[in-house]
Amino acid sequence: MVTSLDLLGCSQPDVLAYDANYGDMHSDRFVRVETTDPWWSQQVLFVELREVTEKGQETETTRYYGLFQPGHGMRFLRMERMSLLRPPDFVLKDWLQGSITAFTEYRQRFWSFQPSSWLTYHNFTILEVNGGALHILMERVSDQLEIMVGSGSGSTPEQSSVVSNFMQEYRSTGQLRNLARCYAEPKTVLRSKVTLQQLLRWLDGPVRSRWVPYSLLQSNCQHFQAELHQFLLSHVDPNERHLLPMATTPALALQDPRQILDTVRTDPRAFQLASKELQQDRNFILAAIEQNWRALAYAPDAFQHDQRLVLACVHQDGNALQNMPEKLRYDLEVVMTAVRQNGEALQFAGQPLKANPQVVLAAVEQKTSAFEHADPSLRASRDLVLRMLQMDGLLLRCIPEHLRRDRRLVLEAVRQNGAALQYVASELRRDLEVVLQAASSDPLSLLHAF
Repeated sequence: MVTSLDLLGCSQPDVLAYDANYGDMHSDRFVRVETTDPWWSQQVLFVELREVTEKGQETETTRYYGLFQPGHGMRFLRMERMSLLRPPDFVLKDWLQGSITAFTEYRQRFWSFQPSSWLTYHNFTILEVNGGALHILMERVSDQLEIMVGSGSGSTPEQSSVVSNFMQEYRSTGQLRNLARCYAEPKTVLRSKVTLQQLLRWLDGPVRSRWVPYSLLQSNCQHFQAELHQFLLSHVDPNERHLLPMATTPALALQDPRQILDTVRTDPRAFQLASKELQQDRNFILAAIEQNWRALAYAPDAFQHDQRLVLACVHQDGNALQNMPEKLRYDLEVVMTAVRQNGEALQFAGQPLKANPQVVLAAVEQKTSAFEHADPSLRASRDLVLRMLQMDGLLLRCIPEHLRRDRRLVLEAVRQNGAALQYVASELRRDLEVVLQAASSDPLSLLHAF
């Protein structure tokens, strides 16, 4: 067990702007996403843990921990917090093809007296890459996914144990766990290895697109860990399919399209279990997409550029637009279908369509916050802005400064939502009519007056 001699918690510092080259994080079956993703920057806390020979200069994003480990003496770890705009493939470039060889789930009881059979516990998982040369801590806390990656000073279990032990004792924020209530489940050794690159694809695809606010009953830490474990255990390496028991691959054994489609509903990778003939059948691909749009990523490349198939994807989930070929993100029909399903999909549209009033209006009608993704020329159009503010006064935050000084626009904004007063130009926050209008809509808006 590691004993910490230097408890330095990670508060909420100004984080490093990290904009790594997206490179080829996705295989050729995935389209490169050129825009940055708010999910990675807002929902993911990413820290890198590395053993060092001595403590260095601390900053707002870097902390050092001095640890004593029996038999090894004093050891030092550096924890660096990064803000990700995209998946951290560049940080982990030397490990991308490494295999996740095992994982261990840890649980922390809510109460010291509760038996292990109770479901009232928090859980997290530590993954081992290449036999433990690299460790990855993954846990969901509230609305945030916390990820800590770390390697020891060498590749032996003894050298890397300090990192693993640290992850057992501390969250990615540096907060100490209640060790008296923590216990480990048996380690799971993976036979069919998942690479770190495949894990990042999974996070950047299904996890990101399905991420929803914390819900005690529907979306908590246990739900995330269950999905993570299912992903690791259900991975099928095409070169190892013959090693799997027949019972685990009924679709492969029977080649029954209905069984495959039923499986695709919960796991789009099951599409790969279909025969080559079915994988080339456009109608079968469309049927698979209707079950789960993510199945398109596993279809032959030619079909991924098929407008009808892409339309079926974005009709099901507008945000699927970000994974579609670039040419189709400039297609008016495809983009209109996407934003009508989810206005936020506007951020993934080609730039000319972000400047198309018809597209922007459709997006805003579905979700007013989509206006933030409109082309700057539209956000500077007074007539359009007036119409937007009548729908959502808080959109005042995403228009140019000179329009925030426009008294008529400001009055419309605070009439619709008094809280918009916080985005009003300073001189108008002293305007009595503006302030009274805001207060009549929301009395708490007075906090932003004057």
